Amino acid sequence: MKSLEEKLRVELFDRSGWRPTVNAKGCSFLKKAIELIDLYEELIEDVSNFDELIGALHIGAVNTIMSGTLPDALLTLRA
Repeated sequence: MKSLEEKLRVELFDRSGWRPTVNAKGCSFLKKAIELIDLYEELIEDVSNFDELIGALHIGAVNTIMSGTLPDALLTLRA
């Protein structure tokens, strides 16, 4: 924790007593860190749980693939 305090250039703990305790800046930092982790988890959940894709898909292909591989791939994609 000391290295974090050095990196932030702020004391997060009161070390004047026998045991270090979180000070006001430490409480504020912890609250923001928890909010950040919650937002990250929400972001991952939001982008991972699409039930359907929305929007246009533009595909360019050469003539030789349009008669063989592409139709099968499009059917798979649509399913």
